[in-house]
Formats: sequence, C-alpha cells, structure tokens
Amino acid sequence: LVHHFYPHDKEASEVAAWLLQDGGQSVTLLLDGYDELPPNLRQNSFIANLLQHKVLPACAIIISSRPHASGHLRDNITNQVEIIGFSKQDQQDFMQQSLEHQPDKISELNRYLEQHPAISNLCFIPINMTILLFLYKDKEKRP
Repeated sequence: LVHHFYPHDKEASEVAAWLLQDGGQSVTLLLDGYDELPPNLRQNSFIANLLQHKVLPACAIIISSRPHASGHLRDNITNQVEIIGFSKQDQQDFMQQSLEHQPDKISELNRYLEQHPAISNLCFIPINMTILLFLYKDKEKRP
C-alpha cells in the first residue's frame, strides 16, 4: 500500500521494502469497517489478498466488521470477539460508575439523551457510551 500510493517517495519505498523483507512479521494492520467495503473489494483486491495472507503472510490483522460481511473470513480468523452492546440497564449502571454516583449529573445526562434519541441510540455500543461520558465529564473544560 505504501509503495502503491507513494511510488516516487524514496522513504515510502524503503518502508515498503522493510515491510516485505520479513513478510510483515512486525506489522499489525487495523482494518476498521470491513463491512463497509464494496463486495468486489472484499472478494478480489489487494485487501482480499492481504486477508488470505498472500501479501505480508506474517502480519497480524485486526478487522472490525458486522458479522454479515465477514462470514467468508472464518477460515482465516484466529480469534473472534463479538461486542453485544449495552442494554438500557447496562447504560444506567455504566453511567453511575462513570459519574461516580452523582445523581444530578446522571439526571441531566438522561434528560439530554431523552431529548436526543439519535445520540441515545449510539449509547448501546460501549465505546460510544464511553466517549459520550468522557465528553460529558470534560464539558466544563471545553470552550
């Protein structure tokens, strides 16, 4: 990829050569949103070759994807983690832990989430809830 996108850059060529010299043994790639790729890129492309270890066979690859798009990768997966998400009660428990049982702040945030259902729906995903709480706690420090 480096050499492909920067063919005339000497440093990029050196990086590409370094990556290839040991098959990518010291490389970890993060492919976020694999399910958002068009099907033809998932099946027949550089990315497909990478996932089948035809390119950089020794590198580690971390993929985030919805299950419907990653089923054909099962033979190439060593470990799989499924994030189930938060229930409404999990959200409340997490909020209480994060806001250190401050009822006024919890009530304020709950009112905000009731008024903004699009944001509230994001809170079923733990990382989104974590980001929201971080921003909420940090709001006094921001302009």
